[in-house]
Amino acid sequence: MSGESRPSYRPALQTQQHSGVESPTRSPDTSSNDLLTILDHMATNATESCEMDAVTGQMTFVGRRAHATLFRTLTPYLPEKALPPTASLESVFGLTNRTISQPFVSLWNTTARVTVEDILRSLPSAEACLRYYQTYQQTCHPFFPVIPDIGVFESKLCLVLDRLVVEADRPSSSPMQLAAHLPRPELVGYALLFAVLAAGCQGCLVVEGDHQLALYSRVFVACSFECLSLANMYVNPSSESIQAILILASVNCNDGNPGVTMSMLGIAAQQAQGLGMHTSLFGEPS
Repeated sequence: MSGESRPSYRPALQTQQHSGVESPTRSPDTSSNDLLTILDHMATNATESCEMDAVTGQMTFVGRRAHATLFRTLTPYLPEKALPPTASLESVFGLTNRTISQPFVSLWNTTARVTVEDILRSLPSAEACLRYYQTYQQTCHPFFPVIPDIGVFESKLCLVLDRLVVEADRPSSSPMQLAAHLPRPELVGYALLFAVLAAGCQGCLVVEGDHQLALYSRVFVACSFECLSLANMYVNPSSESIQAILILASVNCNDGNPGVTMSMLGIAAQQAQGLGMHTSLFGEPS
């Protein structure tokens, strides 16, 4: 951005010292007007985007109200060299699949505005989804059959993939339903779908030896956990949310993250007990 003229609004971003006497050389309304100009600029120009991670080559959806987006919108008003030219705002704000805070990092960062389109854009192609699912079905499910009826899940997966193909042809400006307004079972269904894709992707890593798939798998884990959060899983658990959590626990265990794994197993056990699915192995004390 060197060589471009920048608006001179720096005083509006600095802390003003008030002594009780207004400066004779500055109008009392100038600072507030500058601030309103900046806020108006941010409200008008802050837009959601899909950012390419220069290291992994993966696309990350960054919401309109995400901190990285707001900071990027502010850059014309910041001093020169406030941010190194090679710095990735997504990485700085922890919005990539390389952050150690997964699976609890939000890839959207503003759950109230997540739409169905955002969720579908987080999915790879339908062909890749099928490949990951087939790997899950063949290598993961037989040894850890968390989903009792894999056939029913497969039929739901096909419906989502059909919808993915349809949404890919929609104009980006088309209005979409907010994910927060979706029925809770549908959100939990997305969570289970992402969990299965994470496990299948991890299985492909073992078979194919492509270590890039480990990063893909972490994106699916983060998306699954985001959908579980939107579905308010802590207050409204279900058998599908427990299935998703158990699969995510297995994926994180294989990814060398035992702390998260134990936390998820504890959540699954607590929710199962709350639904009457988990009973003590021993009789009640007399």
